[in-house]
Amino acid sequence: MEFLCKFCGRREGEPRDWLVAFELTKPGSDVKNTIFLTDAWDQGKALQENALHFCSQQCQDKFLMKWREHLAA
Repeated sequence: MEFLCKFCGRREGEPRDWLVAFELTKPGSDVKNTIFLTDAWDQGKALQENALHFCSQQCQDKFLMKWREHLAA
């Protein structure tokens, strides 16, 4: 199984220092999406359908900045 960084597109078969986050829909709210950040890579959680993978803290931060800009637009 390969994982793809959601921001830069880097691929990795066995991520070690990667980060995993989750994109959630918040029903009954004006909030279209919520990003739930975790503090460490978890292979089992990374396989979930709504998981986002990041190869570094920098890629995660850049993704979140663009995501916030998109929501504000």
